[in-house]
Formats: sequence, C-alpha cells, structure tokens
Amino acid sequence: MQNASVENSLQLHGLDAEIVSKIFVEMDLKGSGNVAGQFRLGCLDDIQIVHSRTQGGEFTVVVEKKHIHDQMASPFYLCLVKGGAVTVNQFDRTKTVKPGGAYLLDAGNEYILQMDKEVNAIWLRLCRDIFLFQSDQIKLTQAMYSDGAKGLGKITFDLIHNAIKELPYTDESAKRVVRSSITDLLFEAYKIDAMAKVPHLSIHDTGIMRRAKEIIDANLQNEHLNPAFVADKLGISSRHVSALFAKSGWTTMAWISHRRLVKCKEELRRRRWSPNSISQIAFDNGFKNISSFNRSFKEKFGVTPKSIMMN
Repeated sequence: MQNASVENSLQLHGLDAEIVSKIFVEMDLKGSGNVAGQFRLGCLDDIQIVHSRTQGGEFTVVVEKKHIHDQMASPFYLCLVKGGAVTVNQFDRTKTVKPGGAYLLDAGNEYILQMDKEVNAIWLRLCRDIFLFQSDQIKLTQAMYSDGAKGLGKITFDLIHNAIKELPYTDESAKRVVRSSITDLLFEAYKIDAMAKVPHLSIHDTGIMRRAKEIIDANLQNEHLNPAFVADKLGISSRHVSALFAKSGWTTMAWISHRRLVKCKEELRRRRWSPNSISQIAFDNGFKNISSFNRSFKEKFGVTPKSIMMN
C-alpha cells in the first residue's frame, strides 16, 4: 500500500483499518483492500470534520463491542452524503442514506456501514453531550435520519457545506458562532423529523400532554411523582397518561427522570464552582440517593455533575 499525506489531507490506495480507525473510531473493514480513499480533515471549534471520498468498490465498516472502550466518551457522527450511498445498520434498523440525506450515527453502540462503490460524504464528529444536553423532547433513537433535501434540514446542511468551504478563511471566534448555530439547527432538524415519525395526537390529547408536562415540571421535587399522581391531577386514568407518553416514545417515569436530570443540569450550570451544592440540587429535584443520581447523570449526558459545575 502506498500512502501520501499532506497537512490536513490523507490519501490511501487501499483502505487499511488501522489508519482509518485513527481518523474516525476503532473499526474493522471488509473488502476494502482495493478501495482508494481521500480524507480531508478540519475542525469547527470542537467539531471535527472529515470530508471523505472513496472509490474502487463496495466495502463494509464494522464496529463491534470490542471496539468500544468507553461508551459515554464515544462521539456521534453526522454523516452527510453528497454522492453514492451509505447503508447504515444500527439499533436493529437499516437505512440507506442517499445524496441529500444525513444520518446521526452513535459511535458508542455497535453498527455496520455498507459503502457504495463510490461515496462522497462529510462526517461531523460531535461530542456526545452536544446532543444529549439538548435532547429535551425526543429520544435520539427516534432521530437518526434527517432529510436534507428540503425544509430546515436543507438549510442546516447548506450551512454546513458553506462553513466547511470557508474554514480556511474563518477566525476562531467566528468558528465558535457558526458551530453553535449548526448544532442548534441540527437538533431542531432532527427533532422535527423525529416528531413526524410518531403518531399524531389529537388537539384534545395534545392539550392533556402539555398539562401533564407542566404538572411534572412543577412537582419534580416530589418523591411521590408518578403516573398515578399526574393522572389524579388531570382527572384521567393512569393508563391514559401512559398511553399518551408512549405515543411520544417515552414512559411517564422515563420522562419524569429525564426532566429531573435536565433541571439538575440547568441548576449545575447556574451554580458554577459550588461543588458542595451538587447533593442539594439532586435532592431538590426528587433524587433520594446521590450515587444513583451521579450514575444516571453520567449515563444520560456522558459527563459527571461535577464536571458540568466546574467547567
């Protein structure tokens, strides 16, 4: 294999798993020995960008448990396909992403990518907390694919393409502004697509859900907060409450836990450099055990409560 590299660019005549793993994450490659690849590397504040072009044959990318050493430190990859096709298999679902489409890939879980004979794609490496901090209304497993051919998705992906073109001429302050805009737009685009995939609620049920969430937010500190509590306040059955949340991809208790953790995160950010208040914040938001709180917080956001407060 002959390799030629220049600053921020790498060309491979035959893709090698060890080298490609250093660009992305640890992986195995199958059928890639005769595939040529060009990789251009850049960054937008803390978002790493890879523009890849591969040609010469189909090949497969495999990421298994043996490759994932720290799930909570593993990034997400946003794959924007410009040419060819990438077929993604993750979470027991298969999706072929064609030009104009984008897929949010969770590198902290196993997946398989089937790459077309020629693929032109942009990959954004997103820190896990970029999306987990914002995932207030959807589960990310509902929001993996987004259509970049129309609407907010197109606006977002056009912005990404233009930002990449202008990276060499953009100072660090401007990069931070663009990075913030892109991540906010990305989340909104994925939220819209995800919400479109769940069953629509009637106007009446939408009003009930809004009131249910208001009741939950007003009672996060109540250790007795549960579906029966919410149902009693609404004057409906617990089964009805559970059914409404299920249509949005949640259980009632999972939503309660989610809102408690989000509220704690907000409080931690407001009380920076006050590590002694972490336990009080957890208790004030309905957590009975600080160890359980720390574990749940790390599982959801990929970082510890203390790291949020101290950064």
